[in-house]
Amino acid sequence: MTVILTPRRVTLWPCQREDPELWFSETTKERERAKAICRRCPVQEACLAHSMTHRIKFGIWGGVDEKERGKLLRQRPKQVTKPRPKSGTRPKPEPSGVRGVSWNSYKGQWTVTIRHARESHWVGVFDEQADAERAAVAKCNELNIPTFRKGAA
Repeated sequence: MTVILTPRRVTLWPCQREDPELWFSETTKERERAKAICRRCPVQEACLAHSMTHRIKFGIWGGVDEKERGKLLRQRPKQVTKPRPKSGTRPKPEPSGVRGVSWNSYKGQWTVTIRHARESHWVGVFDEQADAERAAVAKCNELNIPTFRKGAA
């Protein structure tokens, strides 16, 4: 049998075609050259966003050097954590008595993870407690372990 391999087309961004040392140069002339190359790049904004999100401290990223990124970060509004679901949207249910079933209050769903013999067996996420408990019991039966209802151990 003959297998014909076709090469995948790989896109090289402008920064990938240049000497990597250019992006970390200490001379003003080379740093300005690197910034000019960045300004022509189609992924300049994504590159800058990546460097700021990950707090990259060194080099030219997205046409911006370390000092300029620091200034931009200080000007940016503080990130607010994801809002938790409103407490009135879904009341916190009573805890399940089935092994591995727990309520995830952030997601507002039931999570099933069975821990046995130093291993975790992730089963899934469920909207209804009964579905989560059925899945947990099925996994416990598959692993041949007791379901351990609370208070009945």
